[in-house]
Amino acid sequence: MIPILSVENMRNSDAATIAGGIPGRELMLRAGKGIYGAAKWKSPVAIVCGSGNNAGDGYVIAALLQEDGIPCEIILLSEKFSEDGAYYYQKCQDADIPITLWQEGMSLERFGSIADCILGTGFHGSVRGGVRSVIEEINNSGAYVVSVDINSGLNGDTGMTDLCVHSDLTVSVGGFQPGHFLQMAKDVMKEKVNIDIGIEPVERTYSLIEEADIAQIFRPRNNHSNKGTYGYVALIGGSKKYSGAIRLAGMANAAMRSGAGVVKLAVPQCIAGDILPLILESTAFPL
Repeated sequence: MIPILSVENMRNSDAATIAGGIPGRELMLRAGKGIYGAAKWKSPVAIVCGSGNNAGDGYVIAALLQEDGIPCEIILLSEKFSEDGAYYYQKCQDADIPITLWQEGMSLERFGSIADCILGTGFHGSVRGGVRSVIEEINNSGAYVVSVDINSGLNGDTGMTDLCVHSDLTVSVGGFQPGHFLQMAKDVMKEKVNIDIGIEPVERTYSLIEEADIAQIFRPRNNHSNKGTYGYVALIGGSKKYSGAIRLAGMANAAMRSGAGVVKLAVPQCIAGDILPLILESTAFPL
């Protein structure tokens, strides 16, 4: 199972990790290294930064890109910095990495990759002003887009947005949030991965069930057995006006695929004749 942390749980867990002795600056370095290693960067790279810790991750990425000889440029939406972000921003300045302040009408089409380091998982509401225009430009750029932690503009708890970055890769940091999977997430993320930077959840998490988890509950079937050995399932539904749901339930054969031995479609007598030709392996039980 994949643990899923609410935005509040992630925030509290991050704070507890720092309080437990791992400096925020160290966590930021781990995050930047993990994100850098997860992406397939195409030169040149634009690192588009807001003012929070996501921007700090971006400054670490910029330094790593330059170390590996990949041309990059930092594009600032604001000259405000978090405490840890300011430390890595200064390192980028000392390394003479090009830094540009975002201006309305600026084009990002010349970049092969864009790192989206604008807004984090705690954002909610609608994006406005310069943030809105830069997100629109990122989406129209044609570049390979890597979103740091979550796609800027996407709600970390609900997966809803009126406008957000569309990414080729989203790299969550420390743990996935519900917004990486719910609602509009699949529409705006082509691929997503999580990197572990040493943050332990302080509250109970949600769990995303995977195929291997389900496989564990299916026992091997005995050769000396019959369909009655594996239980009966009744699918009850349908009416003269509404027969679609029970038809689909029978045609999907999902109960049998999940292991049931016998499936009976309990339907009103008035639609039994219409249902019978559609039955694959189930049996009819007219009422």
